[in-house]
Amino acid sequence: MAKFIKKSIDTTVENNILTASIISTRYLEEIYSLYVPAYIKNSFAKTVMSWVWEYYDQYGLAPGRTIQDMYDVECATLDDEDAGIIKTFLAKLSKSFIEDQGVNDEYILEQTLGYFRKREVEIRVEAAQKFLQIGKLDKAEEELFQMKKVMRVVSKWNNPLTMESVHDVFDEANGGILKMPGAMGDFLGPLERGWLIAYLAPFKRGKTNFLMETVVQAALSGLKAVFISCEMKEKNVNERLFKRLSAYGKETSNKVPVFDCVLNQMDECTKACRTNYVPLYAEEDDIPEFDPDSLYKACCACKLSGDKDYVMTTWFEMMNKKEFNHYNVGKKIKSIRKYCGDNIRVKCYPRFTASVKDVEHDLDLLEQVDGFIPDLIVVDYAGILRPDGTSSEVRHGIDEIWKSLASMAAKRSAITFSASQGTRGSLYKENMDQTDLAEWIGILGHVDKMVAINQSADEKKMGVIRLGMLADRHAEFHENEFVYILQALALGQSHLDSWSSKHN
Repeated sequence: MAKFIKKSIDTTVENNILTASIISTRYLEEIYSLYVPAYIKNSFAKTVMSWVWEYYDQYGLAPGRTIQDMYDVECATLDDEDAGIIKTFLAKLSKSFIEDQGVNDEYILEQTLGYFRKREVEIRVEAAQKFLQIGKLDKAEEELFQMKKVMRVVSKWNNPLTMESVHDVFDEANGGILKMPGAMGDFLGPLERGWLIAYLAPFKRGKTNFLMETVVQAALSGLKAVFISCEMKEKNVNERLFKRLSAYGKETSNKVPVFDCVLNQMDECTKACRTNYVPLYAEEDDIPEFDPDSLYKACCACKLSGDKDYVMTTWFEMMNKKEFNHYNVGKKIKSIRKYCGDNIRVKCYPRFTASVKDVEHDLDLLEQVDGFIPDLIVVDYAGILRPDGTSSEVRHGIDEIWKSLASMAAKRSAITFSASQGTRGSLYKENMDQTDLAEWIGILGHVDKMVAINQSADEKKMGVIRLGMLADRHAEFHENEFVYILQALALGQSHLDSWSSKHN
């Protein structure tokens, strides 16, 4: 069994090397001086890599879809078994990666360096052993000396006082791989591989909605994303996911919130850009119930201009959508899969049964069986994971879970999101702060960002929710700045539009 597992892992790594080599020019640049054909065990993989290097040497790029043309030209000269394996591999690759889609090349690069290092040791030790058997000690020592030289190259120490290091810092290609839409994206900033980000919210405040929104945005951006639930069944997760992707509801006509301005509602706006001239209410009146037949229309024409006169509020409008049923959802999902790729995987565990080690084990299986390497990992949520350690103290268990999540994010070069529960008192607070962490304040030391989900009773009626930053390792932040997000949860939409208080 051990030999089978070792062979499976080696095959997985070599398949990952092929995938990254075909898709990522950056990856090829990194391994160019290290690659030795003997490091690759499988004959079919050696063949494909020879095509890759031929193309790279001529054009300076990864071959991408051109690899299929190279196969078509060369297949007649190949061994039948290798030809069949390569054909199957390329078909699977084409199905998994649509045009202009990336790959988690940072994770595969680290995996590759470790694999090359292991193969170098295996090859050199085997050669040295053969020389020893025939009494050629000098030759054996020479083999081992050559191995040390390769180890120095693979060690990857960085010298920051070089122009290459300066270039890497300011190269946009080395920055964030995901940015959320609108003002929410500006608030969170570009998200980078290896970061751990947490949402803080009291009970039933929308942690899962925002975590799922992250998965959807990643997948629609061409990234591979996994959603790991520790409290819902697969059917329930999929139902939420389908609602978010389709925006279909039980009703075909739905009331949804839109941004508006208090001055527009009170008919006190005098700007030429205003799009409505019917007052919603007089100053002494109460705000009326929404009437879809009313002539009043929301206006936020100056919302994005940074106009200090804009006073944010919300109103509503009717949106006609298809019914959430088997036929309509199926058609929508087929369309999304066609144009955005097969980019989401879901794993569900019963509450308090899975640890971070269990999650990592299943991520390894996903990589080995499906060749699916996530760029983004969402764990819903850390508070109901099981600690791997044996400490009976709750605080130690929570600390261990968050440390393990941070380690997993770094090792897998994946943006990782989870959530933490707020205190009972946070249910009644308009704005949460760091003291509202119910589990363990030390979590703040393990995350790259901690984001509070705030919502008052009035804001809930308005269809708006607020995000505030509680911790940010990489940027300056102010706890009194918020991003306001419109939601239509009946349609599965946790982000319709967003606006930042920084604009005022």
